[in-house]
Amino acid sequence: MAGWSFVVTPQSPAEYAQRLDRDAILAQWTTGAFGIGWIERLADEGRAERLERSGYPSVYTALAGDVVPLFGPERPPSGDDVGYEPWAVGIRWEALKGLASNARLTIVCWDQS
Repeated sequence: MAGWSFVVTPQSPAEYAQRLDRDAILAQWTTGAFGIGWIERLADEGRAERLERSGYPSVYTALAGDVVPLFGPERPPSGDDVGYEPWAVGIRWEALKGLASNARLTIVCWDQS
């Protein structure tokens, strides 16, 4: 199955690489092949920074004010998948929505192919 697995955390990329704090995960989900479109669009618009783009993993940073509004009711940001349905969704809604808009987030995307 081609797709992407996402983790959103307030940990810095260096902290994540050293040791993921599972209690710090704000959101995680898996999606289809084009599910990475939302973060790629933010990077193309200059609202996210691409730090690594290999898929093993791809790593981005962005401000909460640019990421949190993309979360819809009961679902994470979507890519360009037709009939997009994320699965294995875990979102800590209160923690996510309680972030200051200038809080820096790390978004880690693992290629599932």
